[in-house]
Formats: sequence, structure tokens, C-alpha cells
Amino acid sequence: MYLNGGTREDLQMQECFIYLGLVQNICSPGAKIPQALENIAKKENVFRRMVSASSSFHLVISTVVVILLSILVSGASKAVAGGQLGDTVVIKINNFLDAPLGIRCFSDRGADEGSRSVAPAAAYEFSFQSSDRVPATVYKCRFQWRDNVHHYIVYYQPRETCVECSWFVTAEGPCHSEVFSGDVKCHKWSETLMDGASQ
Repeated sequence: MYLNGGTREDLQMQECFIYLGLVQNICSPGAKIPQALENIAKKENVFRRMVSASSSFHLVISTVVVILLSILVSGASKAVAGGQLGDTVVIKINNFLDAPLGIRCFSDRGADEGSRSVAPAAAYEFSFQSSDRVPATVYKCRFQWRDNVHHYIVYYQPRETCVECSWFVTAEGPCHSEVFSGDVKCHKWSETLMDGASQ
């Protein structure tokens, strides 16, 4: 049923109704619909199926992303820079002096590792469990050789990037090995490194 002699808007309206009838399957079986409208209707159905499949795909991907993010966030809330809370942290102190080194390390929580004498080119190590308690775990050591006595913070939890922390004691100051770069960084005895910045 075509409008003959109608305006252009009337013709467009009629085509629109025919198109809608095709898409919604309400056209009568004998209706004569131009081939172009049939092709458009087929493309519309394909497009709708693609959108429907795409929406399902996006829903699945979104769900997976949300699950992964929640796992990462829950893991990050338990993580410390040098591993997971509760991990065993190992502090290794190497004597790079030409004299025996007296070491006594203790934490802000009252743990005392006792006094040790470490020969030149030897090492001493101790370990503890990282904690989520506030304030953060801090380990300070007293270093003594000949007439020299120095104190230095060898572990400050917010700053650390290691679970096996290696220190090298020299006359000028303590040095440590960077976990990610492998570089050795040395400090003066007067530095405390408790500002939370990277060592």
C-alpha cells in the first residue's frame, strides 16, 4: 500500500511504517516491500544480534574486571612494600670494615636481637615477622668498632622494598642493595632515613 501523489514526508512515513512492520514481523505475508527496505531490515536484525552479543560480552568482561580489581585491592590492603603482612623479613648485616664489628639490633616494639661480634668480611642476620600494627615496625642497630659508635635504622616498614634486606657496614656509613635496580646505595651515619622516602 503506497501513497501515490503524497508529499515526500508522507512517503518517508510510509516507508518507516513498512520498515517497522518488517522488523517487528507484523507485515502481512503478501505485502510487497522494496528490496532496499528488506536489506535494511536484515542488517538491522544482524546489528541487534551483534549489540545483544556485544552487551553480553561486555557484561562478562566487566564482571571479570570487577572480580580481578577486588582481588587486587584486597591483596593490596594486606601488602607491605616488601611483601605481604606477616611475611618473614630477614635483615643481613655485612661487615666491610677491617676490624671486628659489634652489633646490637632492637625494634621499637621491644624486641632485642642481642649483642653480636662480627668478624671482618663476615655477616650477621636476624629475622622477624612484618606487622600491620601502627606505628610501623622499626629496627635500629648500634654499630661499634674501635672507638666508633653509631646507631642506624636498618628497617622502617613504610620505606622498605625488601623481605631480605642486605646492609654493608663501612667506616663512612651503611650501604644497602636496592631490590629492584640491584644498585648499592650508601648513606652517611647521620642520616636516619625515616621520612618514608625510598632509600
